[in-house]
Amino acid sequence: MTGNEGGVSVERSGFEAYETAIETLLGEYHRSVADGHRDYLARHAPEYEFSPAAYVRDETETDLAYLGTEGPRRPLVIAVDGDDVVGCVYLYELTDDEAEIKRLYVREAYRGRGLGRRLLERLIEVAENEGYRSLRLDTAPYMEGAQHLYRELGFDTYEGGASVTDVPDPLLDDLVFMRRRLDG
Repeated sequence: MTGNEGGVSVERSGFEAYETAIETLLGEYHRSVADGHRDYLARHAPEYEFSPAAYVRDETETDLAYLGTEGPRRPLVIAVDGDDVVGCVYLYELTDDEAEIKRLYVREAYRGRGLGRRLLERLIEVAENEGYRSLRLDTAPYMEGAQHLYRELGFDTYEGGASVTDVPDPLLDDLVFMRRRLDG
């Protein structure tokens, strides 16, 4: 699904066209994840030293470096309301046949409108068109809403996954790994 629903369009985009907006969105995403990680670690591994500020900085820089690298298979899908980018998600190529879904994020004011679903549906369509045969992802155990959406879109959990993301060690054992085969 693409197009414009409720004034918000969902489209594949080049990174350069929206670099500043994407950097801002990724920073927001990582701050929200860092808050969740901090709270989770406080309950499950209080001895672990976690720096939310360093996490946000390092992960945002890593994402921007990847998205800014030349290459045809770095699909970025964004949600745009007028001139504002309000959501994003991208693929991280693992092999010629497999990619990992990264950084599904919708600004809080736009949540509850189905934008996360629309972003993922468009990204899956793009992945199939790019020739990927499977998609995988990892998500934190406390992100039940995201896990529910992924299941609705045909993703299943599996054991023994590995993350391409820098995740605090105590959280690694509890990550939820999911994947989906593609038709393309």
